[in-house]
Amino acid sequence: MKTTIIGLLLVFFTLSVNAQSKISLNQEKSNRALVNAKKMQTTGAILTVMGGVATIGGIVMAENGMFRKYPSTPGHITGDTYSTMGGAIGIGLIIAGVPLICIGVPVFIAGSIRKERAQRNLQISLVNIKSPFNCSSVNGIGLKIRF
Repeated sequence: MKTTIIGLLLVFFTLSVNAQSKISLNQEKSNRALVNAKKMQTTGAILTVMGGVATIGGIVMAENGMFRKYPSTPGHITGDTYSTMGGAIGIGLIIAGVPLICIGVPVFIAGSIRKERAQRNLQISLVNIKSPFNCSSVNGIGLKIRF
């Protein structure tokens, strides 16, 4: 009698552990990882584009400001002074744009890799939910029925 009661309790606790939806928690975790990976990929793309625009704009401003002569006064046709402010702003934009590109590209790549991994994990968790004979427990021990 005691053995039967202990056996039934063991079966009951085993079924209750398997009945807890661990798979739906994995699915929720995969969804959250997918959203975070998409945000990371978007952030990397924005940083890369902003860095490219800043670098190209800085090159144009530095070239126009440092290598072209402008008249010192509006009435004179021949000029002998350089626009140092435009050159300084151009150099500053180049200095700011290159690190943005250097940071944005790896962030974009890492976000893409994480997004692919999260999509794969999400598909695996969806397949596990749809499987009619899925009885795997948390520890990986389960029962499979084959016909």
